[in-house]
Amino acid sequence: MMNHGPSVPNALAKRARAVENGRREHADVHTSRHEEEEGVS
Repeated sequence: MMNHGPSVPNALAKRARAVENGRREHADVHTSRHEEEEGVS
């Protein structure tokens, strides 16, 4: 139980970080596409 306890929060933290990174990357792609569309139009 002592070993399993800390591993769970660490896994959740890694998963949360991955989600945050994914959102940031998606936002960057969206903004870059938006800028390109504005530039073309």
